[in-house]
Amino acid sequence: MNTTEDDALGLPIAAELRKYPGHAFFGGVAFKYQAAEPNPGLAAQRAVEFGMIPTTSGEATGKAADVEKLKLMRAALGEAPLAIASGITPDNVDLYAPYLTHILVATGVSASFHDFDYELLALLMGRLEMGRAA
Repeated sequence: MNTTEDDALGLPIAAELRKYPGHAFFGGVAFKYQAAEPNPGLAAQRAVEFGMIPTTSGEATGKAADVEKLKLMRAALGEAPLAIASGITPDNVDLYAPYLTHILVATGVSASFHDFDYELLALLMGRLEMGRAA
């Protein structure tokens, strides 16, 4: 979802998503390998209007997102859900968590391309839990 997408594409998708209210759809917004999004906050709002959880990323697989982009998106969304799907590690999760409701992980907690590092995953989860208690 982006700010240049016209409603001819978005409206049919939104209608389809409304048929399945029990399912969450994570829609890419200002996402890696896509054209640069000039207004990530507005694009995130549009995703929510179409029934999606706006999901952003860093510029490439395993690369952390720009925190300023997340701040803009969170400010535009208020309390609406916001997800990230790139670059989250135990070392940086504290920086990103205040802006997010969902975190999708892979590379940042992986031992290899195919295998999670369960110690890293446990460390990340522990840091998130500590942040909630603070």
